[in-house]
Amino acid sequence: MPSGRPEIVDRLRKATGELHRDIERATAVLDGGRERYVWFVAKQYGFHAAIEPRLAETLGALSLAAPLDLDRRRRAHLFAADLLHFEIHPGRLPRCAALPRVDSTARALGVLYVLEGATLGGAFLLAQLGRTLGVAPGSGASGIAPYGPGLFGMWIAYADALDRFVREHPGDEGELIDAARETFERLIEWMREPAEAALAAASA
Repeated sequence: MPSGRPEIVDRLRKATGELHRDIERATAVLDGGRERYVWFVAKQYGFHAAIEPRLAETLGALSLAAPLDLDRRRRAHLFAADLLHFEIHPGRLPRCAALPRVDSTARALGVLYVLEGATLGGAFLLAQLGRTLGVAPGSGASGIAPYGPGLFGMWIAYADALDRFVREHPGDEGELIDAARETFERLIEWMREPAEAALAAASA
């Protein structure tokens, strides 16, 4: 797997392609200025803060946990730091309640496909928003760029763990893909929920 592109990744991309385009339209973070970006960070925080404990509970005791380096993959605290940079109190913001199911290894890895894939897109966002908004890791953009120069190494480690799991449990691939699709769907719903009032209250 030297390329970091096992076949399961291609199958996931095909199965979630339209949903990926839907979430880009729902997010539209590059179409607005500072206000839209802060909204985006608040939404990311609300989802990650809710889902990460469930992922840790499901995957934490497994042999996959070490190569996946789950602690390093947490991003809620990074999004929280970004919010504080913009003088938003994360503890006052709502967290997503309608989460995807994370009650099996296959489903947890499917959820991670969406979350880890977002870090690849985050590198592009950082390049664009760094120029337009002046944000950077440590200055409002830690959550979208959590791995720095280790980005592709982290992706390959996830893809390798995913490939190993599917090879060892081929009957679970359908559940894994279903979880990835459900994660996109839940994220799209969460992004479409109004957040302006909550942001205003959190900045008071």
